[in-house]
Amino acid sequence: MQGRYNHDRIFIINIPNFVSTLRVFLIPFFIYYMNEYSKSDFSFYHYKILFMIIFLAILSDFLDGYLARILNEETILGRYLDPVCDKLVTTTALFCIYFFYTFPLWI
Repeated sequence: MQGRYNHDRIFIINIPNFVSTLRVFLIPFFIYYMNEYSKSDFSFYHYKILFMIIFLAILSDFLDGYLARILNEETILGRYLDPVCDKLVTTTALFCIYFFYTFPLWI
């Protein structure tokens, strides 16, 4: 796998890395609308927005890897950035479920 990554561009922001970073910027919106959804007796409006945010996060997770392979822009930064962004989004979602809906934390 040594020839697969472009070692000349170790720390460059390219389209796939930008898409990964956008996923992290969805976190505050997710927290806000999850809080509003839990307070508003489960309104359909907040549910739709939460669904769109989750859909965008899933789509960006797919797109960053797809674009990196198609555009041949796989970098070392992207190799570390994508899993970190995934863990941040997943951990945020789990803590929101814990705080807003008293889901058991041990699970």
